[in-house]
Amino acid sequence: MVDYKRLSDEDLSLAIDRAQAAIEGQCLIIAQIAATAACFQDSAEHRQIEETTSK
Repeated sequence: MVDYKRLSDEDLSLAIDRAQAAIEGQCLIIAQIAATAACFQDSAEHRQIEETTSK
């Protein structure tokens, strides 16, 4: 069985801060991916409209 030790208040606070920073970083990455996908979708739809109207 794994032995767990009790964290001091300072260590626990640091662990929470690190976890929050990691989560915020992941949220930023997801936001960038979503923005890129939305921009790509807009340009693909615009290109499709141009191709349809130019025929």
